[in-house]
Amino acid sequence: MCPIRYLNWKNMPEELKEECWRVVERKYSVPVNPIAYAALKAFTLQKIGKAWRDHKSRMKKRHYIPHSRNKTRVKNNPPKGCIPEDWDILVDHWYTDDAVDKMKELLEISSNQLQSSDTSGSIAWSPNDVFAKVMGKERKGRIRGVGFGPTPSGRSSKSVLTDIEIRSSQARDNEVAQLKASLATMEEKLAGFDEMKQKLSQFEEMEQRMEQRMARMLQQISPQCNQDVPLAKHSPSLPKSSAASYQPSSL
Repeated sequence: MCPIRYLNWKNMPEELKEECWRVVERKYSVPVNPIAYAALKAFTLQKIGKAWRDHKSRMKKRHYIPHSRNKTRVKNNPPKGCIPEDWDILVDHWYTDDAVDKMKELLEISSNQLQSSDTSGSIAWSPNDVFAKVMGKERKGRIRGVGFGPTPSGRSSKSVLTDIEIRSSQARDNEVAQLKASLATMEEKLAGFDEMKQKLSQFEEMEQRMEQRMARMLQQISPQCNQDVPLAKHSPSLPKSSAASYQPSSL
């Protein structure tokens, strides 16, 4: 997707960069906010460009053999899966004798050697150093050979990334605010549900207590009923009346 035949990332056709971004969109969730979307896209393509340069650098460390007489040998030993035409272009760039010989000649001149008193660990460079004289004037963007370090305009990549991070942070804050509002609504609904659940539990407890009371009352009434029934069975019979005992004599 990112052919190695191009000598720098700026020469990479825009349609190939767009295809890389479309792959990212298919694999990951990207923000809907236009500002956050544009910032993430720019940052992602920068990282892809750096990965592309690092890949070419690793290839050179593994396959490059110093001195131009070895160029044919290197060309005949391309990495697995590499397009032969692209590999030839890259190897030709590695063995550009004009650039290598001119740099050696300039380095032999003491006035071209870069002097720096900076001990802070920052990169010391000059628009008039040997590299600049060989490779030409820096263009807009990044200084060749220093990755995401300083730029010719003096604005470091750190400040650029900071702007991207700020915009991304704002987008995240908006999303977090929306999530918090949704969460608050859900909590209100859950609170109402818990209240109903609590009332139902209280009602069930009350029903259980009433059932227990009814059971105790039935237990108290039952023995008394059992005692009253035998008394009725063993009560003395009433005497018969004289009228009932009178039997008329036969005629």
